[in-house]
Amino acid sequence: MRKSAILGAGPYEIPNVRVDTVAVYTNNTPSGAFRTFGAMQSQFATESMLDMAAERLDLDPFEIRRINGMRNGAVTHTKQTLPSVSLLEVLGKLGDISGWQVGAPKVRGPVRKDVGLPGNRLPCTLGARFGATKRPPASGRKVRGRGLAAGWYGIARTAEVDRAGAWAELDDGGTAKIMTGVTEIGEGILTVLAQIAAEELGVRPEDITLGDNDTARVPEAAHAGATRQTYMIGNCVALACREARAHLVGEIARHWDVSEAAIEVRAGEIWVRDTNLRTTVAEAVQICKARGVVPVGSGSFTAHHTPLDPKDGSGRPWQAYVFGAQVAEVEVDLGTGEVQVLGMWAAHDVGRAINPRGVEAQIEGGVVMGVGQALMEHYKLEHGRTTTPGLAKYILPTSLDVPYVTSVIVEDRDPLSPLGAKGIGEPAMVPTVPAIINAIYDAVGVRFTSLPVTPEAVLDALRRKSSQQGMAAA
Repeated sequence: MRKSAILGAGPYEIPNVRVDTVAVYTNNTPSGAFRTFGAMQSQFATESMLDMAAERLDLDPFEIRRINGMRNGAVTHTKQTLPSVSLLEVLGKLGDISGWQVGAPKVRGPVRKDVGLPGNRLPCTLGARFGATKRPPASGRKVRGRGLAAGWYGIARTAEVDRAGAWAELDDGGTAKIMTGVTEIGEGILTVLAQIAAEELGVRPEDITLGDNDTARVPEAAHAGATRQTYMIGNCVALACREARAHLVGEIARHWDVSEAAIEVRAGEIWVRDTNLRTTVAEAVQICKARGVVPVGSGSFTAHHTPLDPKDGSGRPWQAYVFGAQVAEVEVDLGTGEVQVLGMWAAHDVGRAINPRGVEAQIEGGVVMGVGQALMEHYKLEHGRTTTPGLAKYILPTSLDVPYVTSVIVEDRDPLSPLGAKGIGEPAMVPTVPAIINAIYDAVGVRFTSLPVTPEAVLDALRRKSSQQGMAAA
C-alpha cells in the first residue's frame, strides 16, 4: 500500500496530488510480494491516464512526459527533494533507440512483413511517426500500434531504515573471502559481489570466495527483495574491502618505506608507481602477516529512510530513486483478439552498472514478466476459491511470446553511496505493462483499464466499440 501510494503519482512534478490507499480484509487467497509489489499497478493507471490526457491535448506521448517530468531538485508529493533526476535523459535515450519521432502524425496500420532483424533489434515498422519507410497497403485483419510508458522506483526498504553488513579478508595465495548474509535467488548478486570485491581489493574475480551466508556466523544482510541487494549489500562489501585493502597497502608502504598514495593494486599484483618495487598480492599478504598484520575489514551500509507522516504523508521513503521508460510495439489480430508483443525498447537508469550484461538480462526478464501480467496471467477467484489452480489454466509466457528487446543503460550515479550503483531488478518491469496497454489502444482505439488483456477481452471490447459506432451512425 505504501509503495503504491508513494509511487502512484509517477515520475512527474504535479502541484496537486492526493493518494489514498485502503486495505480490505477478504476471504481471497493471501497474496505475497511480486516484482514491483504495488508500484506497477498504480503506475499502470497513471501512465494510461497520461496518454489519455495527451490525446485530449493533442500532445505527443513523449512530449507530455517531457513537459511534466521531474528534473533535478524536484519535490515529490511526500515533500522530499530529489537532487539528481535522470528522467529526461532516459526519455531522450529511449527516443534515440526506438526511433519515435515527436510531432509526426499518428498512424494505426496493418502488419508489415519485415519484422525481425539479427540479434535483439527490431526495426521501426509503423510509418512516418516512427521513422519507418512508406507503409504497405492493408494486409488482412492484423494491425499494429505503439505505446510509451515511464516509471520510477525507490531502492531498498520502503519508509524505514535499511542496513547491511559484511566482512572481507585477504588470504594466503592472494585470494579473498567475503562474508555476508546475502541470498542468491537467481538475480546474479554473487557475481556482482565478486566483481565489486575484486575491484576494491585489486585481485581477480576468480580469486574471490563468497562464504557461508548463515546469519548465525556472518553479518546480517537482510532479505532479497525491494531491489536492495546491489545497493545495500554491494555497498557494505565495498566498504569492507576498502578497509582490508587499506591494511594491506598501509603495511606494504611501511615495509617498502614509501607513501601509501604511490601504491597501486590491480589484478593480483601490487607495486609502487615509477619504481621497480613490485610483487604479488599473495606475497604482500605474507609480508603483512610476518609483520603481525592480517588484512581484514568490516563494512556496514545504512540507507536512512524515514516513515511517512500519518497526517500529511510527508517523509523520505527512499534515498535512491531510479527512472525508466519503455516503448512497446504490438500486433493485434482483429479476428481472434490475440495480442502479440513484437518489440520492446527500454531505457533505464541504474546508477552505476556493475555488471552491464546482468542489467540487460534483468531488463529482459522484467519485460517478459510484464508481458505475462499484461496479456495472460489471470488468477481467478470466485467466492474465495480459485478457478485457476494450475498452470494449465493460469497461462504464462513461453519463449514464443518473448519480444525482441533493445535496451540502453543510463548511469546517473547515486551521490549518497560508495559505489554509485542503485538497482534494476523491479524497476525494469514498471513501464512494461502500461506501454503494452497504450500500444493496444494505438492499434485498435480501445482503452483497457484492467488486466490481463486476454483475447476474449479484446474481442468483447471490439464488439462493443463496433456496436457503439453503429448506434452513432444510425
